[in-house]
Amino acid sequence: MNKCIIICGMHRSGSSLVSRIFHEFDVYMTPTPGVSDPANEEGEYENLEITDLNSTLLKENEGDWLNPVVVDKPDNRCKEIIDKYSRELWGWKDNRTVFTFKCYEPYLENVMFVITHRKKKAVIDSLMRTHKMLFPKEKRNREYMGDLYDRYYKQIDVVTKGYNRIDIHYEDLANTKYFNSDLKHF
Repeated sequence: MNKCIIICGMHRSGSSLVSRIFHEFDVYMTPTPGVSDPANEEGEYENLEITDLNSTLLKENEGDWLNPVVVDKPDNRCKEIIDKYSRELWGWKDNRTVFTFKCYEPYLENVMFVITHRKKKAVIDSLMRTHKMLFPKEKRNREYMGDLYDRYYKQIDVVTKGYNRIDIHYEDLANTKYFNSDLKHF
């Protein structure tokens, strides 16, 4: 039976770093590991087909990562991607998945969530530094970014209910004992 690990959190919460760690633990995360962008020089470790589909699903429902909406209808495009990438131990990282998970859910087996957390102020500071210009002018403020942070984590709690889940805090990532014990047995 395949095991699917879905990594998500708020943007700038350490999800790319965690995805990279799982990739290094031989979890198949993406056919193109380490693709970088200006905000993340180490690489995203994202499956670009999944991130593109999540963007499309949100857009088709008048949303995006800054204005997420729950998309809750199974979608055959998700099945096609799952069929293409599913392995014995595989997964993906895309924070938007918390809003599109219901599109994938009927086609997945043995799902486990890895949720990345980082202090709200640190996430907002990072967004202001790296993504500020992606926000429309009227949303380029700490209050909106804080509300967005809350929306992501509220939806994470809804989506992960009933699933195996591990929570990783950005501040713990430097602690090698954490990785040698907790994650090894996940």
